[in-house]
Amino acid sequence: MVMINAAFYAYLAFVIVILAVSPIRKEEKALWVTCFTSILLSQVPLLFPKMSGVVEVVQTALCSAAFLVALALLVSLWQESANKRREQE
Repeated sequence: MVMINAAFYAYLAFVIVILAVSPIRKEEKALWVTCFTSILLSQVPLLFPKMSGVVEVVQTALCSAAFLVALALLVSLWQESANKRREQE
């Protein structure tokens, strides 16, 4: 079971690195990296119990950042859609 967990979290770390260097929009990149990093950090308090408070603060900050990035992405897609409609008219 430990090997399965280690493999899963190694894969999540690999996905974070791949998304960080991928050629997608910076808002999308930030959204994916913050979400996956928050998931990856969920196991740190089990390994290091004294760091649980710090990890919770970092996870809260990451979730807040992901929310703000998602809002920015939504607004930018909304503006692109409005610009396309104007061009078609």
